[in-house]
Amino acid sequence: GRRLKLANQGKFGADFVFVRDVATALLKAIESRFDGSLNVGSGERRTVADVALTLCELMNVDSGKIDIDRTNDEDDMGFPALDISRARECLGLAPVQLREGLAEVAKASRAALD
Repeated sequence: GRRLKLANQGKFGADFVFVRDVATALLKAIESRFDGSLNVGSGERRTVADVALTLCELMNVDSGKIDIDRTNDEDDMGFPALDISRARECLGLAPVQLREGLAEVAKASRAALD
């Protein structure tokens, strides 16, 4: 396949959340009649490089196919991890970790390609 180019050294980061965690949190909030605000996320900040390298590993793709642009070092590094303590406490949120979620995506991708 094609090569993947990561800008800004792949350092852009965010609190990536698995969609099932969002759906589960919403259902639990509705069922418990939760009133208030809280953050739904993984509670961990991960970079785009983390995501790309983990997917390469899970899909048995050579990580050498990732071009990391080292010429641009902008200050925008993304977003911090969310504080999900209230979601854990009030809704019992137990988020899917990045590797586990990406493993599901990789498995579904392989099945779609077969």
